[in-house]
Amino acid sequence: AEYVKANRGVFETEDAAYVLSFSIMMLHTSLHNPSVKQRTSKELWLKMNRGLNNGKDFPRQILLDIFSRIQETQFVTARDHTEKVMEIQQQLEGSDIRDLVAPHRWFIDDVVVYELDDTNYWSKNNKQQKRHLLIFNDLVIITKKNWKEDQFLFRKSFYLFNSIVTILIDQSRSKPRKQGIQVRDLLDKTVLLQCTCETPEESTILMDTLNSTITMLKELEKDRREMLGTSVEMRRCSTTTSTEMAGEIMASHCYPTAHRAARRNSVDSVFPPVSDN
Repeated sequence: AEYVKANRGVFETEDAAYVLSFSIMMLHTSLHNPSVKQRTSKELWLKMNRGLNNGKDFPRQILLDIFSRIQETQFVTARDHTEKVMEIQQQLEGSDIRDLVAPHRWFIDDVVVYELDDTNYWSKNNKQQKRHLLIFNDLVIITKKNWKEDQFLFRKSFYLFNSIVTILIDQSRSKPRKQGIQVRDLLDKTVLLQCTCETPEESTILMDTLNSTITMLKELEKDRREMLGTSVEMRRCSTTTSTEMAGEIMASHCYPTAHRAARRNSVDSVFPPVSDN
């Protein structure tokens, strides 16, 4: 519907857009499938689509442009997101590696950082170890790159859902200004990662990536809870007798505050707070 509205003057109805899309798939098969011996010509393509726009013809030039583009470029199936995750898993080395491949998980970025191993962030004695962060949509894996074998040596990992990202800034006047990142567990305040990047700009980009990923996770979890809440409510209503439903409706009107509190407690018992496991 939105596509038809955005292309006014082309399609008479939504069904016409659907018919043309099916016709395009047939054209692609005819032009690029090696088993098809007789290719569709431009003239035949125009004839095939005659009168399919709710009894009218599609604009001739649009059909000719579609034919030219399909003829020049073959459709390519997009790579499945799990293939990249599987590829990364095959590059990981270590005894604590879990099975990373899952339908909900996709790879976001590989970022080079310098991990700090001391709470005194900018101390001269604080060792900075070069690490590769493998960032997924729900977790981060800290690795050390084995350049000779093109492998990642697993160091540790953490989930992003209950994490908080903050900036570490060096205010010392005796050396150049640095900017780092600290990732902590929101529940027990455990430090999960302390690191710097080559430049403050790279640190800012990394922080934005982590924060946007965490925000997305929280929004998805909120949507999941709402969907589960709706599902439970529908099942409850389907099994509740008419008398019980009438009683609850009366209670919600006569004692709205108490009713809302009781409902809230009921929902909390079904969906306990989500842990980081």
